[in-house]
Amino acid sequence: NLCRVRLNEQVFAVVPAMKSFGSVRRRILNETKQHLEAGYRGFHVDATACNNRLQFGDCDAPIEPGAFLQQTVEFVQENEREVVVLIVDLVTSVNLGQLGDLFTQTPGLVDLMYIHEGPDYPWPLLSDLVHDDNRIVVFFKSASSALCGSCPDGFLSWTDYAAQKTFDLGSA
Repeated sequence: NLCRVRLNEQVFAVVPAMKSFGSVRRRILNETKQHLEAGYRGFHVDATACNNRLQFGDCDAPIEPGAFLQQTVEFVQENEREVVVLIVDLVTSVNLGQLGDLFTQTPGLVDLMYIHEGPDYPWPLLSDLVHDDNRIVVFFKSASSALCGSCPDGFLSWTDYAAQKTFDLGSA
């Protein structure tokens, strides 16, 4: 039973939108709801500043992030037992404050976000996320993610929670 699995023990099918190019990237993110309905439970996107405006994707094929996030919220609200993971790469001149403002301005999103106590605390069971209605988990990736004193609540540093920090090259 997946409800008894901890969040960090579950594998999520993630749409790798950041690895697509141009119109393919635009199509992938514009079909957010279709991907969620098909079984994907995560998205990996680039956040970039294009002409001083926050976009997902690159400046040659930008995606309106508000519509993408709203479709994600709507899916989660309509499917009360689903958990969705968002991984956001901060690129070119985007800071966490800009991203936090975008999330705050998306109706219902902040209320659905999971806030983790810290890297030393165990992850919740999926059933706990569903029960508490904290069903959107947000990670961010940035070169400066180690300096996360101003992270908005619910933004989890990929470096702190998911990236392998130590490895042994002798066994490679």
